Amino acid sequence: MSIEARAFEAAMAIQKEFEDRFAAMPDILGVGICLNTTSDGPALNVQVTDEPAKAHLPLTFRELEVIVDVVGENRRF
Repeated sequence: MSIEARAFEAAMAIQKEFEDRFAAMPDILGVGICLNTTSDGPALNVQVTDEPAKAHLPLTFRELEVIVDVVGENRRF
């Protein structure tokens, strides 16, 4: 199944809203766009520092699935 570019363009606007709403959370390292778990549309991909941070995030935001990856803390080499 082909995924329309319009869906990803709309997802980018939703990503900005998500960032504006959750930017104050220090455990969020990044927010991006990815495929949802059924691979038929976009989802928000949120990278957080630890497992407890996941509890503060919604499962969906403006009808997009929120996929959270625990990636640990960023450190300099």
